[in-house]
Amino acid sequence: MTAPARPSDPLHAVRILGRRDAGGGMTLFSLEAPPALRDTYARPGQYAYFELGSEQGFFVLASREKRAPWEVLVRRGGGVADAMLGAPDGVTLSASPALGHGFPLHLAAGRSAMVVVTAGSFAAARATVHRRIEDGDAEKTQLGDGARASADVPLPAEIEAMKQAGVDVHIVLASTQGYVQDWLPKLWHGDAAWVFVAGARPMMEAVMDAALALGAARERVVSNV
Repeated sequence: MTAPARPSDPLHAVRILGRRDAGGGMTLFSLEAPPALRDTYARPGQYAYFELGSEQGFFVLASREKRAPWEVLVRRGGGVADAMLGAPDGVTLSASPALGHGFPLHLAAGRSAMVVVTAGSFAAARATVHRRIEDGDAEKTQLGDGARASADVPLPAEIEAMKQAGVDVHIVLASTQGYVQDWLPKLWHGDAAWVFVAGARPMMEAVMDAALALGAARERVVSNV
């Protein structure tokens, strides 16, 4: 993910504990974050700023809030992403506290909710949907995940597990179906009490406009930034 400027918050040392291929051209990193840093992550959808050497960038946190280790999904594309992919496990990088307001899932407990992301922002959906499942709201949760092609979708086994838990999952492929924001009316159940969206700003704005046009309450259509 990208963000406009380096945060003013003090940075903390975090160590790369390990990584695994997540599919979709992405790698899931596990980072050892100190308690003072970990505890700043209060809501799914929050993100953090990272530095390694002279490279820097932002990643949405893919793990559950208030838990260790931190996890991030990384795709090659320059900056700190390439630096992390080229570094061995055990290397230390710098990270900010969790940033952004994230998603107020406590307000959506027991209510229907739609989570809309693109494959590159799947970290936000991972943290959010796992929280919804843990809260007993799997069957009241829809996930719309937009990707260019099926090969770009990360963590397919986890997506299948979400389905098995009762989440209504829709993978919308731009190569054959169009953009996820254009598919929102087809995904809409008519009772989406909350809509949580993460991705590039134009996509988020389009999803939010579409949700409002479908009758969603403005205060319940929430981006993660």
